[in-house]
Amino acid sequence: MKTANYLLAPDGTAPDCAPAIQHSHGVHARAHTLARIEAALARMDAGRYGMCVACEQRIDLQRLEADPAEAVCSDCCETAEG
Repeated sequence: MKTANYLLAPDGTAPDCAPAIQHSHGVHARAHTLARIEAALARMDAGRYGMCVACEQRIDLQRLEADPAEAVCSDCCETAEG
């Protein structure tokens, strides 16, 4: 298969796509983290912060200290992981 000329580097070699893929993954990871933080803030505004979104029981303080954006208790997390 022939590579289109506009995809080639000036020296005629195919460019390394790994940095672009890594950058894309990093952007996705940051967007996911931001969405989790925004969801935690929305739960805070609704007076539901610290309550499991699955079973409505309290999330352990140690779990929230480890990850303030956590949305589920350890029991529901274990159940989801199977």
